[in-house]
Amino acid sequence: MAGSFPPPTLGHIIEETILPDVNTTVNLFAIHLRRVSGEWEYPLHEHTQFEINYVLEGQQLMNADGSRLLQ
Repeated sequence: MAGSFPPPTLGHIIEETILPDVNTTVNLFAIHLRRVSGEWEYPLHEHTQFEINYVLEGQQLMNADGSRLLQ
């Protein structure tokens, strides 16, 4: 199946992998917004699927699978 976008100039590509199209359903639950102070922390917890964090202002330091991630 051809992609839905024109390819870039081939001379500029170093490496490319094209994955197949995916049709999926996304269920979002427990959506919430929070404004917190710089000292705020959330207890260690796990999710069976994934967690999306969208930082609008400032920074967030997250620990995930033993890695510290600064957003």
